[in-house]
Amino acid sequence: MKRILCAKVLALILVVIFGAGSMQTCSAQAFAQPPTVDWLLPVTLSGEVYTFTRSIGGSSGGTSGFDELLDETTPPPGQTFYAHLWINSFPYYLDTDIRAWVSPYSTPIDWILELTNTNGATTDISWDPALLPPDGRFYIITNGYARARRGVNAPAGAYLPPGINMRDNTSTQYSGDGTVTIHYEPELPVVYEFGSIGWYLVGLPVDPLERAIAALFPGALGGVGYEWSDDQSGYVQVSEITPTRGLWLAIAIPGTVTIKGVPIYYYYRTLAQMGWYLITSIYYGTSFPDLSSNPNAHLEPAYGWTPPLGPYYEVDSSTYPNMMDNESFWLAVSAACELYVGSGQRTIRSLSTEEASPGWGEFIARFGEQPPPPPFLMTDLDLPEERQPMTFEVSKNYPNPFNPETTIEFTLPSNLFTRIDIYNVRGERVRTLVNEVKPAGQHRMFWDGRLENGTAAASGTYLIRVSAGEYSETLKALLLK
Repeated sequence: MKRILCAKVLALILVVIFGAGSMQTCSAQAFAQPPTVDWLLPVTLSGEVYTFTRSIGGSSGGTSGFDELLDETTPPPGQTFYAHLWINSFPYYLDTDIRAWVSPYSTPIDWILELTNTNGATTDISWDPALLPPDGRFYIITNGYARARRGVNAPAGAYLPPGINMRDNTSTQYSGDGTVTIHYEPELPVVYEFGSIGWYLVGLPVDPLERAIAALFPGALGGVGYEWSDDQSGYVQVSEITPTRGLWLAIAIPGTVTIKGVPIYYYYRTLAQMGWYLITSIYYGTSFPDLSSNPNAHLEPAYGWTPPLGPYYEVDSSTYPNMMDNESFWLAVSAACELYVGSGQRTIRSLSTEEASPGWGEFIARFGEQPPPPPFLMTDLDLPEERQPMTFEVSKNYPNPFNPETTIEFTLPSNLFTRIDIYNVRGERVRTLVNEVKPAGQHRMFWDGRLENGTAAASGTYLIRVSAGEYSETLKALLLK
């Protein structure tokens, strides 16, 4: 009886001192485990006298605010040189700022570094690129805040400012007090399906690191494409593709192509005179407005192409409302204007003009009712036999060893159900890259060094098995970090 009474008295004393709610909170916090930090990048900032190291990183449990179990605070600036990470909520000043990092890592992120009390001196900023995660691009921007959405040829201040690519550099400098932004820009994929030999009108709604047509589209005849000149004089053969400019590709080897790059969500383009223009879409696609009701009557009509041999078809908001992100279309322009394609209402429209439209009668008389035909007839070509995919073939993955990504290329002799699986050295399947029917031709796929659940794979040897129908081949890949 005394023991029971003593226990009750002790419990009552604890409740009085801490409160029942506090006891529960303390118990929960005592056993709370911090979320896993997927990656952490220390950034060193050195002034004339003092040096600080501030760290950024990513975790599935991170947010843009203060995360008690992940972020670390630092005191506010004093009277001497100081550097801190800043967030727009209490406690404002951070030593470590961990943000949300969840596959497919498609959200841009800005980390804000503030430098104070520099007395106009130069601050050295350095980092180790090997500690960056494998996904996307990282820039240090010293001339203003980054923008969450990327555009091309936009007015000043409406697009991503130029910055230093952190993967290709290890340091930079900043003079005086101010703000330095570390900006993460995701790289997203766009897929092209070339089902047979012939002509294809393509657009590029991403900005890839590689722009050579031969590298991006290995099935393109001669490794080149064809743009329509802005002066309306004819086609121009090009060896590199330009985002926002439509392009003809003569596909000699059918197949699937996947290109990764920073997504483009809008762009501006100057259409300097009356004529036909090849325009492209944006990432996630856009929509055609009712071009016939355009208040300036400068854009009408638009035409698409039926691959691989045609014909053209007219499009408008009722018959073909959506413009897919990998497509190009011909647009008839009756007078010089500024073209906008993109976000907001997600439409294609002219913004301004310095001249009145002379009318469609004059346009048709000069340029015809339909766009120019493809650059030449594919049926007139004698395609080399060695360029025709006749056998199952898997090329060695490259680079190898790799970090963070390796490329897998293979050729199918016909339409086949295809699987690409990644196995560890214990024979356990850790990732499936492809599990579908693929058309005959050449294909290119990527493994980003991640497991099925999105976490980064450990360093070591992995087996890549490519199987299609009765065919199968296994590659060996070495992931080094």
